[in-house]
Amino acid sequence: MNTAKPNTKKGFFQKADLLIYSILLLLVLTTLGFLPKEKGAYAEIYSDGKLYGVYDLNTNAEMKIEGKEGYNVVVIADSKVWVKEASCPGQDCVRHKEISKANQTIICTPNRLIIIIKGKSDIDAYTGGGL
Repeated sequence: MNTAKPNTKKGFFQKADLLIYSILLLLVLTTLGFLPKEKGAYAEIYSDGKLYGVYDLNTNAEMKIEGKEGYNVVVIADSKVWVKEASCPGQDCVRHKEISKANQTIICTPNRLIIIIKGKSDIDAYTGGGL
């Protein structure tokens, strides 16, 4: 009489394996979402695909940026940036919350405006000396 148990595992993973791996992946992604983000140092503003200006977040400014498609009024105050007013029909950029952390963005597609917050550790080019 053969007392060996037959191999009941079908395929590479069983349903229980997939459930455990899914839960672990969800926990890792959730943890990464709660990690502190770097505070922004400056804002880069692009209009019609060209750099309009770079602004320190420690200054207070309000500017009307005119583009080919319309205008946006951008405010920098209290180390935050937001769009106060825009000529676009949807007004999504105006309803967007203030941004202040590195890599946060506000985009106004109809007016072709992009605001990107950069941190102190962002390096645009290597400027080291020769060998």
